[in-house]
Amino acid sequence: MPEPTFTVWQVGKVPDTVLRSESAMRKAARELGFDPSVVISEGEADIVSECGIVTGGCYVNEEGHEYV
Repeated sequence: MPEPTFTVWQVGKVPDTVLRSESAMRKAARELGFDPSVVISEGEADIVSECGIVTGGCYVNEEGHEYV
């Protein structure tokens, strides 16, 4: 089974970032402040500012989805 891929989206930043490994997702989590264990267990996690505003997120990509 191939390793899952992940997408990080951020308000005002286009295009979204596709991460091709769990280790890359965990590194992004440290840098952007989301919980990687929530992404693994729930399929997605929000990036929340200090004011409590959602400014982005990370989610697990569906298997078989093709990327540009």
